Amino acid sequence: MSHFTTINIQIRDIDAVKAACSELGLSVEENTQARGYGSKRQHGDYVIRLNGPYDVALERQADGSY
Repeated sequence: MSHFTTINIQIRDIDAVKAACSELGLSVEENTQARGYGSKRQHGDYVIRLNGPYDVALERQADGSY
């Protein structure tokens, strides 16, 4: 069983995500692994490093959104 969840939203402005994360004191890393439950990992084109044990992975879609 996977402990990663897919949420269907469209993010079109990655710079806006980076700016929002910066305001929240969160870092955004490119082309790396997101941390999940039980040491599971998920690749993300961008990964938002959260202040807990888990992260948010963003994957680029065919239409250019995340």
